[in-house]
Amino acid sequence: MTTTQPAKPLHLDPENTYIQITTSPTHDPTALNISGPSRLQYLGPVGELKGEHIFQLQTSDGAPVKRATIEAGEAELGKRAVEAVRAVQGVKGAKIMEFKHRAKR
Repeated sequence: MTTTQPAKPLHLDPENTYIQITTSPTHDPTALNISGPSRLQYLGPVGELKGEHIFQLQTSDGAPVKRATIEAGEAELGKRAVEAVRAVQGVKGAKIMEFKHRAKR
C-alpha cells in the first residue's frame, strides 16, 4: 500500500500579490500564459484541491508586484491580469487573493 504525503502549504509573502485560479481538472496550470505588462509565476496547488492553483503576479522583468502598489492606485494592473487569465480557455475563475489575519483562540 502506498501513501501519498499531503501537499505542504505554500509560503506566501503578504507583501506580494497573488492570484487564485480555478481551472478544469484536465488543464495544465504551468502552461498558463497571459499577455500585457505583467506575468504569472505558478507557485502550486491550493492544498489537495483539484483545479485550484496559486500564481504570483509579477512585472514583465520578473519582480513580484507588491500589494501596496495595487492598493495605491495601480489596481488596474491587477484587474487587467485577472481579466486576461479569465479569458484563457480552460480557466473557470480567477481572483486576487485577500490576506486575512486569523483570530487567536
